[in-house]
Amino acid sequence: MCWQSQRFDIRIVTFDLADRLGIAEAMRKVCDFYGPVDIVINNGGMSSRGAAFDTPLDVDFTVMNVNYFGQVAVTKGHYLVMFHLVKAVVTTTT
Repeated sequence: MCWQSQRFDIRIVTFDLADRLGIAEAMRKVCDFYGPVDIVINNGGMSSRGAAFDTPLDVDFTVMNVNYFGQVAVTKGHYLVMFHLVKAVVTTTT
């Protein structure tokens, strides 16, 4: 297959992984435009540098909210649609 001869309609949908309502809205936009999604690549995240003892607890909660719960929310947002697809793929990297 020659990729140069094909045209792709690409859209960028940005959202905050710490904002559950924003995630749901972004997932709706993606599904409205493309239809069922068969591949989800979770690659968003954040980090905090410093000694664990010196890091404020709210920073720890923010990192977990984005890196764990944000990824779970994105995956669950597509799960019901993807569940019926034979070759659906979900992967997470941070």
